[in-house]
Amino acid sequence: MMLAQPLQSTKRVLCADDDADSRELIGVVLHEAGYEVVPSASCQEAISLAKNGGFSAIILDNWFPDGNGPDLCREIRNGDQRTPILFFSAAAYPADIDRAITAGAQAYLVKPNGLEEILSTLSSLVQTAAAKPPGMTAPGIGKSTDRPAGLKAVHE
Repeated sequence: MMLAQPLQSTKRVLCADDDADSRELIGVVLHEAGYEVVPSASCQEAISLAKNGGFSAIILDNWFPDGNGPDLCREIRNGDQRTPILFFSAAAYPADIDRAITAGAQAYLVKPNGLEEILSTLSSLVQTAAAKPPGMTAPGIGKSTDRPAGLKAVHE
């Protein structure tokens, strides 16, 4: 996988979720906040889009017809250690959250309750990543205990 391009000044987000309603809802919320949202319905499509880079952040679901979120996250991390990854999924067990964080995500929000938190979490992730010099990895990659302050898993 090719390395992703540096973060862009526009807030461009890859939203990978197999559920069309979830993609649409996330897209509307983020669009109203000034984000450009690029939707993806499968792991293969998300990998292809992520290879091209240029995203300020990536939002992943946990389940796809052609794979799962943690494996997708690891595949993205093979070529891109910088772009923040946020899971937004209905999988709410602590083991689901730990698998996502260990795979390389920085935060995990549980549907539908996490929708209220998605903008603040995404904004914080994007700001933190943009402040890092080129070549630095996104904060907390692969360690569920290394989340930046305020970026904890929301699963209530």
